[in-house]
Amino acid sequence: MSRQFQGVFRTIFSGKVTFDISNAATGSGTFGSATASVPGAAIGDFVLLANVAAATTAGAPIFGEVSAANTVRAVLLNNSAGAVDQASALYSVVVLRRIDNG
Repeated sequence: MSRQFQGVFRTIFSGKVTFDISNAATGSGTFGSATASVPGAAIGDFVLLANVAAATTAGAPIFGEVSAANTVRAVLLNNSAGAVDQASALYSVVVLRRIDNG
């Protein structure tokens, strides 16, 4: 097991969160998003997320960010030619903070 990031990050939150991402309209480059309360999350933290139960729509990756204190936003980027309406789903979420960032 690689431990290349040991000593660089500390885990702020690790758990499961439900996101109901809004519809990303027809056309490549459109977005849909949803937010959830995640205690301890702060602007500048790193967010990792993965859909627990199902694959995401092809051409529509989902990424996470801290959008405000204690709030994580899941963002879907629609790179397809049609609209994408991702169903409400449970995601594994990990929030990491650089150790030298407080």
